[in-house]
Formats: sequence, C-alpha cells, structure tokens
Amino acid sequence: MRLCIAAIVAALAFALPSVAAGDPASWLRAAHCIHYQETRHGWASGWHLTHTWTGAPSRQRGGFQIDVDTWAAFAPRRWTRDPAHATRAQQVVVAHRIWHANGDRWGGSQWPNSSRACGVR
Repeated sequence: MRLCIAAIVAALAFALPSVAAGDPASWLRAAHCIHYQETRHGWASGWHLTHTWTGAPSRQRGGFQIDVDTWAAFAPRRWTRDPAHATRAQQVVVAHRIWHANGDRWGGSQWPNSSRACGVR
C-alpha cells in the first residue's frame, strides 16, 4: 500500500506541477478521504461501480464517482473513456485535474458532500 501511494505521489509530482509546488501528501489525504466517502455512501459498493443499486447504468463511475462527461473532459484522449475501467492512478490524476479546474479547491459540482464530510470544502 505504501509503495502504491509513493508511486502515485511521484507520478503527481512529475505530471502535475501545482501539486509538486504545494503539498502532495496533503492533497492525497484529501483525495483518499473523498474516494472513501464516494465509495462508502450512496449506492456505491466498490471501486468500479457502473450501475446503481437498482441495476440501471450509472453516469457516476469509478472510485471517485466521476461523471462520464466530466471524465471525457479531463482524461487524456488515449485513456479509457470509462472511469470505471481506469486504473487507480489514472482516477487520481483526473480527480486532480478536476480539483485544479475548481480553483485548487474541493467541492464545486464534483464531490460537494464528500468534500464537506472530509473537512476540505
């Protein structure tokens, strides 16, 4: 687990200068909390949710429950078009891009309740 987190921090520091200039560990703690809230609450039952509890297709997918249209706007073109099929590191990178687009703050239209529950909104 520590190796995975260290690899994600290194990838973020290399790919995302705004995290490298700030505190990547702090950002990752907030991201981890939001991920936990997103998969713990609502109908999310795991890392790669693709359907709601009723069996209907869900627009909110993956560990961060990112809307598929939001994913399409922030994920690199060569990556999967479905956040539920993305790796954990890819989901973290896209979550950072969304965070950055929100003015380097959590909340906004993505994760309003989870960011509040994590004390980062």
